[in-house]
Amino acid sequence: MGVLSYLGLLALIPYFSKGQSSFVRAHAIRGMNLLLLEIIAGVASGILSFVPVLGTIVGWLISLASLAFTIIGIVNGANHKDEDLPLIGTIRFIKN
Repeated sequence: MGVLSYLGLLALIPYFSKGQSSFVRAHAIRGMNLLLLEIIAGVASGILSFVPVLGTIVGWLISLASLAFTIIGIVNGANHKDEDLPLIGTIRFIKN
């Protein structure tokens, strides 16, 4: 369930599951925060897509950063580490 927390909309499954451990709950909240941040970044990238070169570059950077944070979250969940994501770990839309 900790790994599932970082797979986009599938983060809703561990987030709304009953009787889960505090470890799974923490990763589910981090996954939901990452999902919301990806949505916000995607909207910003869509707005910037009207600028030909800048929009493309920003879109690629957002995609790569999203992939990197997802992989880091999955590795932390699989290794049973209770760590925040680097750089964006302090950004919280959903609190505990």
